[in-house]
Amino acid sequence: IYKNDEYFDVEWRRKKGAGPILVNLVHDVDLLRYLLGEPVAVQGMQSSAARGFETEDSAVVNVRFADGALASMTISDATASPWNWEATAREDPQYRPFDADAYFIGGTLGALSLPRLHQFSYNGASNWHKPLQMEIPAVDPALPHKMQLKHFVKVVRREVEPVVTPADNVKTLTLLNAIKEAAETGQLVEL
Repeated sequence: IYKNDEYFDVEWRRKKGAGPILVNLVHDVDLLRYLLGEPVAVQGMQSSAARGFETEDSAVVNVRFADGALASMTISDATASPWNWEATAREDPQYRPFDADAYFIGGTLGALSLPRLHQFSYNGASNWHKPLQMEIPAVDPALPHKMQLKHFVKVVRREVEPVVTPADNVKTLTLLNAIKEAAETGQLVEL
């Protein structure tokens, strides 16, 4: 999402460490870990060319997971586009909604786009000469933030275990730090 100039009137937001890798990428990293498992190595590049601040305004990241899956991510707070979670998920009324996706996940038997949940496959076949099919599963119409709050209350009451544990948070922060290191050094960082 393009952050307006006034956002950077606060000095710390222009300093190293306040860019989108450490401030915003946490949500994408959490989702990748949830969907694809644990990462084992990352590569990255960053740039501050759009604004010229000490911190990055844009970055690209490649991730290799324990099972061999690969992921690529781009993030920028200097890009005008509809391909971000805020604009596509329709969860926050301050962002204009777009009928687009923010995530594209491809596998050997199918693919998935998020948040629209378009599922693509060759209808059980693994032959790319067959027609590619698209299905859109039904979703729970409840608002995600309300569902999260209800789950949180149940966790506090000790009725259920948390979906995300403190150990998960540590793993996500470790991955974010590795991504930042890779983007700053240009080196492959193994976890």
